Amino acid sequence: MCVLTPPWADEPDARWFKGAFPKAAAVYAHHGQLWLTARALRAGAFTMPDDARQLIESVFGSDADIPPGLDANAMAAEGQGFAALAQAQMNTLTLATGYARGGVDWWSEAKTPSRLGEASSTVTLARWAHGQLRPWVSGKNGWAYSSLRVAERLIAATAPAVDAQQQAALDATLADLPAQGRWSVLLPLSETPQGWVGTALAASRPGQPPRRLAWCYDPHKGLRLLGTELPQNHIKEDPEA
Repeated sequence: MCVLTPPWADEPDARWFKGAFPKAAAVYAHHGQLWLTARALRAGAFTMPDDARQLIESVFGSDADIPPGLDANAMAAEGQGFAALAQAQMNTLTLATGYARGGVDWWSEAKTPSRLGEASSTVTLARWAHGQLRPWVSGKNGWAYSSLRVAERLIAATAPAVDAQQQAALDATLADLPAQGRWSVLLPLSETPQGWVGTALAASRPGQPPRRLAWCYDPHKGLRLLGTELPQNHIKEDPEA
């Protein structure tokens, strides 16, 4: 078995892991535990499940000493862990009361997220066809198969249509979606010289109105941010009309 690690150091500095893996450093936040893991693996051999307890205790046990150079990182990572634990406890469903109002508002997914981490939106892709919106994927369960997840800071809400006729079609489509589109963002796409393009509202910045951003979807490359809303004359409203 080969394990890719930073060069071993008995007394690592604060950049022991981040210097070697700058991107992975944000994913594996507790660098002290990574150092302890590397130290445990340096024993050269272990047998599972016989040595499982020893491996776990050598990294997560109360007697596992983290070197001073990684203390600041360890305290920051543990602080984030306690913050996540507090949030999870606030959002915990009490079995005795069930899904009852009071305390946690279980009617609002935005207020009661099921996961930690950056907030995200379910984005449902649709395409204009003969003045109507159709799911990107046709056939049974087309709307479900036309959905993907995007960070809420980039796509937070469905953008209003450019005219009354399109807005009526947009409203009719939202009404037919599960929960009338309440828990998803509908992204209507039109065929343009740049590909299939649509706009959606990004999360609002403090003191500013929501940003309307343009997106391009390609079946092979996925969803790509164009940055700013395209001029209206760049968009063909209905490529099949």
